[in-house]
Amino acid sequence: MAAAPGYDADAMVNVREVMISGIWDPELSVDWVTQKLKNVALRRIKRDVYNTEFPSGCYVEPDSANFTLVHVLITGPEGTPYEGGFFYFLVRFPPNYPAQPPRVKIMTGNNTVRFNPNLYKDGKVCLSLLGTWDGPSWTPAHCLFTILESIQGVMNKEPYHNEPDLSIFGTVEGHSERYSDFVSYETLRTAVCGMIEMPHPNLPASLQSKIKELFMQKFDFYKSKIAEKKHLDKQTMMVDTYGREGETFNFKRVKKRLLAIHEQISNASTEDTLAASMRKQCCIKGSPA
Repeated sequence: MAAAPGYDADAMVNVREVMISGIWDPELSVDWVTQKLKNVALRRIKRDVYNTEFPSGCYVEPDSANFTLVHVLITGPEGTPYEGGFFYFLVRFPPNYPAQPPRVKIMTGNNTVRFNPNLYKDGKVCLSLLGTWDGPSWTPAHCLFTILESIQGVMNKEPYHNEPDLSIFGTVEGHSERYSDFVSYETLRTAVCGMIEMPHPNLPASLQSKIKELFMQKFDFYKSKIAEKKHLDKQTMMVDTYGREGETFNFKRVKKRLLAIHEQISNASTEDTLAASMRKQCCIKGSPA
């Protein structure tokens, strides 16, 4: 099976390097490229991708060049620090699916933000279902739906408590709230503004359009969230569950970006409406009497 453009194409990436990396990255699946897709996998992928309704807030788009790749947009669940965010995941099915689980990577943030103890900065998604963490493992009874449902499950109201090391070191008073504030900020800054201003090059156009549509629907929420959190400006962020500190909050700057995006989308929508109206008028004038 040939590699899709943008995936597995680097000749410097060999199977040994993939083994060292832990074999989790769908973009570094050269060990799967040389294997023929089994018929049972073909049928099951069709069923799981094309003949399935997905959890609310999940949008799935098959890759146009590679049948085993799927692009997924998950919107942050309501009532959590992730609400309103656009989280892009790349999913790759193995040649012997469903005997093995897919490989999944979070692409939002481009290796700059750890959104959750289970969602690493390098894109790794830590779930026992995927074989990337301890716990109940994958069985052929699982499917893409259950994976997406599990990812939504870790994007909860208090992601701080997802950290497994808390069972060893214990919790620290105030850290859960501070970590949630960091996640809320990065959701607005990176998973909203960043996803629209500089969308990932592999994100399908259909999902880019969906993001803009949902952005307009959530715009009032974004404004209310900024108003709620603006008192944090110039305070230092707690960037992980271990209490490490990073840069300072700048919700004022994020608000400016949100307003600029809203204006850009609104203007584009107005232009599209005018263009459609002009085409309609031309058709009417050109119609026979």
